[in-house]
Amino acid sequence: MTATPASDRASQLYAAAVELFMANGYREVDVAEIAAAAGASHGTFYNYFRNKRDVLTAIQATTEAEILATVSPAEGAQPPAAREDFIAQFQVRISGAIAYFVERAGFMSFIALTAAGVDDAALAATLTTYQRAAQQFTRLFEHGREQGWVHRDLDLDVAGQAAVSAIITTVLPALVGGADEVDVEEATVLCTNYLLYGMRDLPHPR
Repeated sequence: MTATPASDRASQLYAAAVELFMANGYREVDVAEIAAAAGASHGTFYNYFRNKRDVLTAIQATTEAEILATVSPAEGAQPPAAREDFIAQFQVRISGAIAYFVERAGFMSFIALTAAGVDDAALAATLTTYQRAAQQFTRLFEHGREQGWVHRDLDLDVAGQAAVSAIITTVLPALVGGADEVDVEEATVLCTNYLLYGMRDLPHPR
């Protein structure tokens, strides 16, 4: 059974695996190294994870939850009542997602560029994360259309996917070259304006 990094020992194993995967590459790390780095015995590892691949599953699941939190409405938040609020909520989600990637550029480079290529299941998990993030944008766009703020002919599923694609494209320089390659505030404005232009009926934020 895959452990989440809830208990102290599981958290230590999880953190050790992340550090080793990032430093040495997933395929070059074995269970014994993870256990040793966490100060645990080899056998203790198996109380929390089935194998090295199981840790990667936990890492991807945790990362997905954190990414989705950046593009989802805040708990208790009301749907936007005015177009300005709609644009503001949209921009907050774009900013949150870009900041998440940029502030964790090294880790997210591993997640997006390395972990996704480990096997077919890892790639599927990565694509599922992006799809679920896109769905959060689509739901916001659906509300915008109901209020007359989004073009009636726009394919909202495609628009949600476009939002995620634009975010990934925006943060790619940080994933390849480091966090200094992307200014979050500037990137947010550019990304938001680009996407709002595609929705036509919305004014650009100032």
